[in-house]
Amino acid sequence: MIDEAALYVFDGNDWLDTNLHLGGGGVGSGPGATARAATTGNITIATALNNGDTLDGVTLADGDLVLVKNQSTAAENGVYVVGASPARAPAFTAFDDHPGALISVQEGTVNADTLWLCVSNRGGSLGSSALSFAGRAGREKLVASRTYYVRSDGSDGNDGLANTAGGAFLTIQKAIDVILGTLDLGGQIVVIQVADGTWTAGMTMSSPQVGAGSVILRGNTGTPGNVIISTTSANCVLVTNYGARLSVEGIEFRTTTSGRGVFASNGSFINIGSGCRFGACASEHILANGPGAVVEAFASYTIAGNAPVHFSAGAGGRISAFFNTITLSGTPAFAGAFARANNLSQIECGSTFSGAATGKRYEATLNAVINSNGGGANFFPGNAAGTTATGAQYA
Repeated sequence: MIDEAALYVFDGNDWLDTNLHLGGGGVGSGPGATARAATTGNITIATALNNGDTLDGVTLADGDLVLVKNQSTAAENGVYVVGASPARAPAFTAFDDHPGALISVQEGTVNADTLWLCVSNRGGSLGSSALSFAGRAGREKLVASRTYYVRSDGSDGNDGLANTAGGAFLTIQKAIDVILGTLDLGGQIVVIQVADGTWTAGMTMSSPQVGAGSVILRGNTGTPGNVIISTTSANCVLVTNYGARLSVEGIEFRTTTSGRGVFASNGSFINIGSGCRFGACASEHILANGPGAVVEAFASYTIAGNAPVHFSAGAGGRISAFFNTITLSGTPAFAGAFARANNLSQIECGSTFSGAATGKRYEATLNAVINSNGGGANFFPGNAAGTTATGAQYA
């Protein structure tokens, strides 16, 4: 259990005793509060924080305080009161109430007896600026690399540490939640090893890991088509918020209605490692969107399905692909463009392409830059000329 007598937080001017604001799962004030439960993934706030709803194994009741920390739209994060119309807790109704706030969580399968610090900086706008929370207590610091296993016959009630039905997790998201919520990586590598099969739920990494180290989502690097994340409208892999980092290997990505294959947002980083494969996607195969969002691909991979765009960078995002071969199988079609950059974003590519595609080769707008590393106008796959507009450049 948490030793409340030892909880203090620095508010920018002085060290404050958070015991003054803790207790009973009710509303806190100032820099700290106690929540009864906390989220482990993205939720629909209006319908998941009502009386009788279950969150992280906790049955909620009206008036309970809940820490919402894993939203895909990080501006929705914060401290809420359970009710027919869930609302932000009275002590957290302004953005600057959150930075430096230390929230203790009482109950939950994943989050029981943990502490979460709001690591966002002051000066944002509540509801539109991202709020990020990082765990600060109850963590295991790794002294060696670790592998978590995910299998179709596993259970999210397991610990994920054995490649058996009785040991493995059932979902990729559970492995992500355990890593973010319970570990200090301590400079080690953590692998999420996904068994062969088709996985219909995507995953979201919505906060940075604690401690130096690496998190790798790994399927079957020898036969990527054996491990498929195939969603209807969700993104296959979403990494969002500043400092969140993930590598993916040996996985095929598919979506049918609206989701992306791989999506780095707002200061996050995704590395596309060896043996990945991009099948048909309703939205972009690869998207880096928002200031500081980066996707890098220095290992070879395959494109095996259509998409509106393969490389898409926007709003200050960046995609870099070098030293690899990108193989196009079956002449995929790109209805928008193979490479698209807009709004001060950047695509840098020195890859070797094998195979052909149909569609516009590139499109750059609004002062974006697409750099083919001297490859010329026909460098990117496609059968229609690329275009630039509104101050954008192609080199």
